[in-house]
Amino acid sequence: TMVACVRRAAESGIPVVIIDSGLDDPDHFVKYVATDNYNGGRLAGRHLLAELRKRGKDKPKLILFRYAVGSQATEDRERGFEDEVKATCPDAVWLSTDKYAGATRDSAMREAGPLILQFGAQVDGIFAPNESSASGTADVLRSQGLNKKVLLMGFDASKPLLQSIQEGDIVGSILQDPYRMGYMSTWYC
Repeated sequence: TMVACVRRAAESGIPVVIIDSGLDDPDHFVKYVATDNYNGGRLAGRHLLAELRKRGKDKPKLILFRYAVGSQATEDRERGFEDEVKATCPDAVWLSTDKYAGATRDSAMREAGPLILQFGAQVDGIFAPNESSASGTADVLRSQGLNKKVLLMGFDASKPLLQSIQEGDIVGSILQDPYRMGYMSTWYC
């Protein structure tokens, strides 16, 4: 695992810089360079709620479609999203917060399918905290004729995700700056 590799490097006297996804063991790396994922989740919540208010949804019914257990970056995004909704829209109704998309677009589609079937007639907005979960959810919403009816907020970018935004199937996505993260990491080394 990555944790074991970082430990071995640190124990061998090799300085380690972590990029993008953090580790819970700060004693084994010298620097962590990443997006403020918690704030990114708050921004996602703010944008989705604003779009829902434009549609007259002051007490929206929401789904938080999580990525995977143990992914610090996406867990921070999810926590930020939840905190923003609780702070700015306490009347929001959480339809689901305990389903996980998994690591791929296909796994996201497999998990989102039943979720959308169960809540599709009720849900107003969904937050998917990474590219694969957002793309997979967008595919499911399209296949069930709920795109543009259920507002989907994503995180990250890819050609399919950007195309979905352009077509109006996704209301927005929070973007990172991977070039700058790589640059800063290299500079720090």
